[in-house]
Amino acid sequence: MEKFNEEIKILTTIFINNANINTKIKQEKFLINNFEFYGILTSKRKPLVKLFLNKWNKNLSLVNKKQLFETLYLQKNREFQYTAMEFLNLWWKKNLSFNDLDWLLSIIKHNIWWDTTDYFDNIIGVLIFSNNNISVRDQYLFKLINDSNFWIQRIAIQSQLMFKENTDFNLLFALIKPLLLTTNFYLIRSIGWALRNAKRVNSQKINDFIKINNVSQKIIVVINEH
Repeated sequence: MEKFNEEIKILTTIFINNANINTKIKQEKFLINNFEFYGILTSKRKPLVKLFLNKWNKNLSLVNKKQLFETLYLQKNREFQYTAMEFLNLWWKKNLSFNDLDWLLSIIKHNIWWDTTDYFDNIIGVLIFSNNNISVRDQYLFKLINDSNFWIQRIAIQSQLMFKENTDFNLLFALIKPLLLTTNFYLIRSIGWALRNAKRVNSQKINDFIKINNVSQKIIVVINEH
């Protein structure tokens, strides 16, 4: 989007001026060389962009905020995706609703990996459960769990990860049952985390679920990690 050329230029200059080749190599290796980095640690990058993000959050309309988020997120280097997520975090709680889910998911499907899904899972969960129509809410989650992209499935599984006592156990069980024998490492971890967090709220329900279902040993290992 041409209207945000100046914003992209500002951030690009910051990233280039603070790039570190050794950090770049380590960061790219950490994500299995799926993405390009400038090479800036998060602890260094955040203070460099904070004032600009706050300024844009204050001065832009909601329409422009959404467009800027999208523009940032679709840039090539990973620092842009992280900065986009930090920008979104400034305003999504007061400005986004269930009706924005399709828009948000259409963007985050790009450049998707565990580091982005694990950032968006709670946002997606909050937006989905903000809908008081249980049927519509559940239908949306089942659409995600049946998505061909396993990262979107992971978001569905982890959508209640931070819900604690508000966890809908029956819904969680229904979502993960078809995947209990998955061999996908990232889904195994995701299911294990979801059940582990739920177990902290109601251990009996999770123990009963494990007993009566064919839960793989790999998932059980994750549940019992901590």
